[in-house]
Formats: sequence, C-alpha cells, structure tokens
Amino acid sequence: MKTRRLAWCAGALALLSAAVVWLRIGPLPAGLLDFTGAESTVIVDRTGEVLYEARADGGSRTALLRADALPPSLVAATVAAEDHRFWSHHGIDPLATARAVARGIRRRHFSEGGSTITQQVAKLLLARRAASPPEPRGLATKVREAVLALRLEHRFDKREILALYLNLAPYGNQLVGAERASRAYFGCGAALLTPAQAA
Repeated sequence: MKTRRLAWCAGALALLSAAVVWLRIGPLPAGLLDFTGAESTVIVDRTGEVLYEARADGGSRTALLRADALPPSLVAATVAAEDHRFWSHHGIDPLATARAVARGIRRRHFSEGGSTITQQVAKLLLARRAASPPEPRGLATKVREAVLALRLEHRFDKREILALYLNLAPYGNQLVGAERASRAYFGCGAALLTPAQAA
C-alpha cells in the first residue's frame, strides 16, 4: 500500500515536472516573431527633412529600437509605469495577478490587469498575427498569453523582451513603437528623450 502510494506520488510529480517544462520550453506559434515590413520607409532630403513616409504593414508608422541600444531613461520610465518587478519575475508576476484578482472580487468587476511587460508583448505579438478582429479578452486568452510569456522569457533575455515591447506598443496616431513616437511627439529619437519625456 505504501509502495503503491509512493509510486503514484512519483508518477504525479514526474507528470507535473513534464508539464512545467512543456509550458516553459514548448513551441511558439509559427511566424510569431516575423517582422517583415515592420518598419516604415522614410525618405528625407539632404538636410534630414522628411519628404515622405511609406507606412509599414497594417498602415502604422514604425521605427525599431535595438535591444542593445535602449535608452536608459526610457527603460526606467517604462519599467516603473508598466511592471516594476520586470527584472525579477519569469514572465508572470504572481503578486500582481493576485492583487488584480482580489480587487476584481472586491469590486465585483475585473477591470484591472496584472499583466507583466512580457505578457503584454505576448498580447501584442498575437494581435499582429490575427487576420480577423481580436477575440474577446476572456480567461482562455489570458492563459494563452501567460504560457506564451513563459516561453518568451525562456528564449530571450530581459532587454530583448523590453525591446520587443517598446517596438510593438501603440502610441496613438498610427504610431507604433517608442522610437517613432518619440520622433513624432518630441522631434528627436528615443535616445535623446529627457526623463520627463520618457515618462
């Protein structure tokens, strides 16, 4: 009886371990990270004045930042505003999720999210692939994004994930990405933003 119980526990533990490993290192959806046509083509005159901008796929105005050249002020402002435990979690922040659930139960309405920057990257990547209108933001969608966030954290370092977020986030007026938004709103690249502008 005791041996059978031990064998059952060992089997359950092995199955749980396999499930955790699969969640973390399982496959990403095909084409998820394809960025062909992701950047606008800008034509300028010899003084640098913009003459014409051919928009990227989807009609957005986009300029990409490299992960190894993220402006420190923009990194600090983004992490402070979006996910202050970004550097310490593995894609999902259990504390933020628990806080959002507790507040939702208290208010009897779930309006606050506990999404990390990595989960937001997953959401933005999935939205780019969707040919049809986005599906309702239900529990199944949140779980899919959480699993994808775990897998992204396994494949990329934190600066690469932050670069994905800063390159995919919409900033209004068909501007996608912090670099293009910085040029449009402040007339300079993201590297030249002041801390106040970055915030």
